[in-house]
Amino acid sequence: MFTGCIRGLGLVDSFDGAYLQVRLPQSAQAISTGCSVCVSGVRLTVQDVAGGVFGATIAAETRLRSTFDSLAAGQPVNVEFPLTVGDALDGHLAQGYVDAVGKIARVDQEDGCLRAWIRPPERLLPKLVAKAPIAVDGVSVTIAQRLRDRFSVVILPVTRAASTLGQLVPGGRVNLELDLIGRLVARRPRAASLDLPHVVSALASAGHVSGRAGVQQAVTRLAAGGSVAVWDPDAESEGDVIFAGAQLRPGAVTFLLTEVCGHPTVPCAAEVLDRLGIGPIPGRGDRHRTAGAADLEVAALRWGTPLVEMPLKAWL
Repeated sequence: MFTGCIRGLGLVDSFDGAYLQVRLPQSAQAISTGCSVCVSGVRLTVQDVAGGVFGATIAAETRLRSTFDSLAAGQPVNVEFPLTVGDALDGHLAQGYVDAVGKIARVDQEDGCLRAWIRPPERLLPKLVAKAPIAVDGVSVTIAQRLRDRFSVVILPVTRAASTLGQLVPGGRVNLELDLIGRLVARRPRAASLDLPHVVSALASAGHVSGRAGVQQAVTRLAAGGSVAVWDPDAESEGDVIFAGAQLRPGAVTFLLTEVCGHPTVPCAAEVLDRLGIGPIPGRGDRHRTAGAADLEVAALRWGTPLVEMPLKAWL
């Protein structure tokens, strides 16, 4: 695992297309055979080390999917060593697995910085988000802008001095790797599946219910200690999760407080509220003008301990 914070510039000592030797920077930490090192955004396994130079075998797959197909002796490369326990987590999480090769479309001077416009393959564009991190030749930078066919990154003076990004020129190519966290999130089901109609329709016993049969189905579930979610798409864009008070258990309260948005509410007769000294909530109520009353002490009285740390509305 890497962070995209370059530890120094290495120099390609030799490369015959299959075996790469890189002269390590003076600031390099001790490395040994079998360990990992990231070279210009490509994770390599050290095969041997001698005299400040390490060697690694480069597979045909690596040459095909990175800029290593044009690597040559004397070329500077960004070098980073893997994270170890206790290291500061700077930059962003990267693995050294190249997602795509981008082409430098333009480089502009901008207040002492460089703004590089990079044109990635079309398949990568939907995954790029402005202000998200990306590794360019192994260097952690931030996507500044994203246009129809390209994106830009701003290269700070310190980054220019410490990496090869200060030498970018139009027509050049760079290795690109997406942020690890963003890539993992992108693999999850699309958020569109979380809209209310989709969720409701996916429930085991979902559907439109009406009449005596529908009421009986809901009452049976409540009497068994279960809950019913009621939602009328023609009335409002929110639903109500209902439990029977006589069957309510601590687990149900935990569910209401942690998984359901809004305030837990209980229906209560007006005379009972008057006897308890619980006055109405000021104002006209919600958009349906529901008459509500609230008092934090009701939660403590009801449950023995103040589990509900919010006003408890009692719908009249």
